[in-house]
Amino acid sequence: MSKLTTQPMLLGRSLARLDWRQYLTLFIFLGLCVVFHFLTLWKLGRPAFISQVNVINVIRQVSIVGIMAVGMTYVIMVAEIDLGVGSLLAVCGMIAALLQRADAGLLASILLPLLVGVATGLFVGLLVTYGRIPSFVATLGVLASYRGIALLISNRGQPVTGIDPSFRFIGAGVLGDVPGLASIPFIKVIPIPIVIFAVVIAVGAIVFQRYPFGRHVAAVGGNATAARLSGINVRAIKLAVFAISGICAAISALILTSRLNMGSPLSGTTMELDVIAAVVVGGTSLYGGRGSVLGSILGAMLIGVLSNGLNLMAVNPHWQPVVKGVVIATAVLLDQLGRRHEE
Repeated sequence: MSKLTTQPMLLGRSLARLDWRQYLTLFIFLGLCVVFHFLTLWKLGRPAFISQVNVINVIRQVSIVGIMAVGMTYVIMVAEIDLGVGSLLAVCGMIAALLQRADAGLLASILLPLLVGVATGLFVGLLVTYGRIPSFVATLGVLASYRGIALLISNRGQPVTGIDPSFRFIGAGVLGDVPGLASIPFIKVIPIPIVIFAVVIAVGAIVFQRYPFGRHVAAVGGNATAARLSGINVRAIKLAVFAISGICAAISALILTSRLNMGSPLSGTTMELDVIAAVVVGGTSLYGGRGSVLGSILGAMLIGVLSNGLNLMAVNPHWQPVVKGVVIATAVLLDQLGRRHEE
């Protein structure tokens, strides 16, 4: 069978993996959009929620967590967890800011944080696969140590400024700044973080859906012993997924540092919880073997819409963690009920 005929079959199989959990997330997401549209229209007297400015703002805000959710999807799919992405984001952002302040150049300020992200992911993967340390413990160590490193290199917790305008384009630029696109009405207002977000989603989804690596990830998460007996290199798969999570955290760090116009050692604090929440709400099972990149993005968008809608409604911000907690607990409960039904 030719490659041209097998690829559509693989895509069809991957679409079949979008079970009722992902469809439920999509339904709730669309329902929230409708509810917040009418609530803000009633409260503010204008369509503040579903407007070009707010839609772009929501997606731009979600892009930071969403990019890391792509990497986290792969990690959770193999029945592991990565609690260190928030601290890794802070370290990579500080490195980028320090390089910018030292006039190291745009290329170095991008490549070195990315290399640190990949190296950290591989290191965690080695601890998990060869050191046989539970990923919860290994990444908890990364969370604590990297947060300390970020504070140490920041001169007593002070933010690092001195970002060059060329670097700021990553997080604060729009497509209208690109020659040849300034004359296109809608395209020119799309922020660069959304473009990067879209590219990461596309790459993550295509690799997961159309390439053997994605099937191997699902197989390892479903039953690591059976996957090993079938010839899959389980250790290599786990090393790869942690490296993917690391580079996604580094990409988010570049966007956030550029957008804030500074490197902060406190960046990404508790963000790992938002990332895991997005993946779980998107239907990826904490037990591994089931999930999708697109489902995780839906989960990130749902949480982003929820936060944005509550802000527009001037709801006390202290209620937001409560609402998020209820959403996460409900998602885990639905996952448990689904597993019992399938058994």
